[in-house]
Order: sequence, then C-alpha cells, then structure tokens
Amino acid sequence: MKLWLTLLLLAVLAGGTTWLLRQINPEARPAAEAASHAPDYYFEGATLTQLNMSGQLESRLLSELVTHHPDDGSIELTAPRLTWYGDAPDKNPPWHVVAEHGTIPAGADVVHLRGHVVVTHPTESGETLKILSPTLNLFTEKQIARTDDPVRILRGPSHVNAVGMVIEMKQNHMRLESAVRGTYAH
Repeated sequence: MKLWLTLLLLAVLAGGTTWLLRQINPEARPAAEAASHAPDYYFEGATLTQLNMSGQLESRLLSELVTHHPDDGSIELTAPRLTWYGDAPDKNPPWHVVAEHGTIPAGADVVHLRGHVVVTHPTESGETLKILSPTLNLFTEKQIARTDDPVRILRGPSHVNAVGMVIEMKQNHMRLESAVRGTYAH
C-alpha cells in the first residue's frame, strides 16, 4: 500500500511540475492562432466626401464595396471612382480616376489603386487627357498622383508612353519619369 501511495504522490508531482513549466515557459504553450484578415464591417455603394478648409467640396470617392480589416486597419475598395475638384473648382476642371481595386492603409493619406487605372482630365483646348496605368498612388494631403509603372497618355490623336509619372493635381502639372516615347499629331 505504501508503494501505491508513493507512486500516486510522484505522479501528482510530475503532473504539477509539467503544468507549472507550461505556465512559466511560453514556448511550451501551443501557438496562438494568427490574426485573421477577415473584415469586421463593410459598406456597399459608399461615398466619401472630403471638404477643404473653407468647407468647399475638394474630392469625392465612390466605391461599390468598402471593406475594413481590423488586423491591420486597412480599407479595401472595389471599383473605386475618385473625382478631385481642388481648391478652385470654378477655375480648374476636375480630375477623374477609376480603377478595379484600391487599398487605404491604416492612418495613411494615400490610396493605392490597381487594375486598369484610368485618369481623365479636360484640357483648355476642350480635349480630354486620358492616362492609363496598371497602378496609381493618390496622396490626398499633397494632392499628388504617382506611379512607377508604365503609363500611356492619350490626347486626341496624340499618344505618349512612359515608365513612371507624377501628377501634381493642384498645379495641373505632370512629369514623366523615364522611357518617354510618343507621337504628336494635330
């Protein structure tokens, strides 16, 4: 009987020691599940309107679906359409941007657009400037659009191809970065 009591006491001590070690040593614990990238809320047919300091309409973003991901705070956009009016919409025509998808990182003032990005802007001559690219980053505070990818610019019968572009929307200024080739026709 004494032998059984000793064996029982040793088994309880071994179990207690194992439990205590797992409480102290995190490596002995099973790994916690990785955070899921599942959305916590979404909006269908969403419109986001931004006003300038004077309370005038500065930009409007429409998206078929807006999805928020709590693990990283990012926002996904499906079929986003942005119209940027700028500080003086009565003097400067608006810029229009459409894409298949977009992402807004948490706390950032940038919208990453991807998938058949098209930028249009009326010109002083009445023609429409059309810019095509696979990606575009819109920096909302700086009012700048930028891509490092290939771009194709169309204006009437003229066209230009380049790699990389920066548009300063407030100044109606565009800079092409490299490999610029085009045809000008009037």
